[in-house]
Amino acid sequence: MSESLLTSNVLATMKKYKLLSKMKNGNDLDDFLKMKFPVERDNRFAIAESSTGTNSANATLEIVSKSQSCGQSENFKSKIQQEEGEINRLVKEVTALGAKENILREQLDEKTTILKELQKEKQDLEVQASEDKSLISFLKKEVRKLGSENERLQEEITHITNTKLYYERNIELKKEIHKLKLEISETSRRNEKLKQELQVEKEESEKLRHKIKKEQQMKSKLKKERDSAKEKVERCLYSLNILEEE
Repeated sequence: MSESLLTSNVLATMKKYKLLSKMKNGNDLDDFLKMKFPVERDNRFAIAESSTGTNSANATLEIVSKSQSCGQSENFKSKIQQEEGEINRLVKEVTALGAKENILREQLDEKTTILKELQKEKQDLEVQASEDKSLISFLKKEVRKLGSENERLQEEITHITNTKLYYERNIELKKEIHKLKLEISETSRRNEKLKQELQVEKEESEKLRHKIKKEQQMKSKLKKERDSAKEKVERCLYSLNILEEE
């Protein structure tokens, strides 16, 4: 059997059983190779048959290698050794791939765990965000409520301030009114005193007027009496003159 035919048969068999994608470590491949290619101490190969049942009912690998210690050529032995080396190389590659797959699976598990934690944290954050949203809505309502209360209190403060200013102004006005009342009272008292004085003066003036009137009447009477006496004197003088002329 030629080198290329043996290699193609091995690769075809491995592809048929899909071991390259299923193997996780090198032991599976070793078991497969031992099952398919049993190696005897004298490097003899026997016919190996395998039926995989449901997986590969029609897939049968038949490798017939009859190696006799006296009749096998050195060239063929060298090719067999090369095939064994190629198989060992493939085993190492598959083993390395299996190890790399294990590492990647571990990394995938770690990433999956991290992803689950992040998803859980995301859900927690979404729940927290929902709660925060509800809290923010509540706080907005409270802010609006407090704003309305603040406006009401501001109006009350303004009203109280205006009332206070009104009362303060009223107190000032009352003080001024009281002061004016005191001044008016004092003025009234002075006016009353002046009125009394004026009444006294009026009475005195009235007395004086009566006295003056009486004096005027007396003067008028005296004048009349004087005029009457003068008239009598003149008549007497006239009579005397007449008598003297006679």
